[in-house]
Amino acid sequence: MIHIVGRGRISQFLRFFFTHFTIFPNRYFVTILFSSTITLIKYIKHHHRASSPMVIGTTPINKILINLISKASNTFPILLSNNFNISLVRFMRILSSKLFSSSFFLTDLHSIHKKDSPSGTSLYLANLFKIKRIDSIRIGYQSGTHIMIEENNIPMRTQHTSYTPIDFLPGLSMAIRLLQKKSMGLYTLSDI
Repeated sequence: MIHIVGRGRISQFLRFFFTHFTIFPNRYFVTILFSSTITLIKYIKHHHRASSPMVIGTTPINKILINLISKASNTFPILLSNNFNISLVRFMRILSSKLFSSSFFLTDLHSIHKKDSPSGTSLYLANLFKIKRIDSIRIGYQSGTHIMIEENNIPMRTQHTSYTPIDFLPGLSMAIRLLQKKSMGLYTLSDI
C-alpha cells in the first residue's frame, strides 16, 4: 500500500496517479511525504512503530530535521530528496564532475503556487556549488527551472527544467523499488 501525505499540488497529483494506475504490487508498503515540516516531524515520530519505508520530499530541511531523519533511518529505510526528477540528478552529476574555478549565480523560476522560495533544489545546488546569489522568481504557471550562470571571463549558462509532475514519477518509482529491498538506512536518489 502506498500512503501519500501532504495537501500540495504534488501530493494531490501522486494521490490521483497511484489511485488510478497500478504500477507496484500490493505487497509494496511505503509512505511518501510531500508535506510541511510539522507534519513530517509528526509522521516520523509515529512511523517509528510501523517500520515500513518512507520517501521524503519535504523542503526546506534543517539540521534538526536531518538529525531526526537520520535517527529514524536506524529503524526503517528512508529516501530523502528535494527533487525526484532523474534528469536533475544526472545534471548535478555532470556539473559536479567538472572542476569549476569560479562561482555561480542561480535563478530559481517556479509558478506562483510554489510555496518555498528559494526551492529546496536551489538550496541543494547552492550547497553543492559556489553559489554567490539565488534569485527566486515566482511567476504565472512557470515550470520549475534552475539556471546557473558561471561568473568568469567566458560566462557559461546551465539550465534544468521540470515541466510537469510526471517528470518526478521515474525517480519516485525507483526510490520506492530501492526501499523495498532495504531494512533500514538513509538514502538519496544518487543511491539508485
